[in-house]
Amino acid sequence: MNANAFRHFYDYNFAENRKIWEHYVTPLSQEQFTQNVGYSHGDEDLILWQVLLHVVNHGTDHRAQLLRLLNDLGVRTTSQDYIFYVYENLSLFSHM
Repeated sequence: MNANAFRHFYDYNFAENRKIWEHYVTPLSQEQFTQNVGYSHGDEDLILWQVLLHVVNHGTDHRAQLLRLLNDLGVRTTSQDYIFYVYENLSLFSHM
């Protein structure tokens, strides 16, 4: 598989996640969003915001590992710091 194929599938993955979030999750009321649905694996003490934050944090860990490997191969990489993402995407934050 080449890099463009991976980009294609990652684009698909993120687009589908965004579509579900924007079209189906965002319109939910706070009560609907936080209701117990009986679909948990038993981590009752772990609340939603912690899970969502963990996903982002865990992704940072994997990107750091990948960036290190790429750097070792001589690939010039860039920072993955959140603040640079914010600066590059200020228009995304205007509605927050």
